[in-house]
Amino acid sequence: MSVAQLRKTMQFKARPLPDFSSPFKLDHSKALPVTQSVDFSLKTDARLGRALPVKDRQDAAAPAIRDFTGSLRAS
Repeated sequence: MSVAQLRKTMQFKARPLPDFSSPFKLDHSKALPVTQSVDFSLKTDARLGRALPVKDRQDAAAPAIRDFTGSLRAS
């Protein structure tokens, strides 16, 4: 069978376009409930223990800086 004859025997199989005159509307009564979030836990909390909040932390360099600034004022 030649290509021309094969093309004549093939059927056109295009699908019709959807009808956009009435857009799809959700049925809220059948909708699933909203997913609730779950609190996360970091692996470092389990390894190292929970970190202190920022307001409770002490800066390791703070005493040295205070001593340095105090010595500047004294001189």
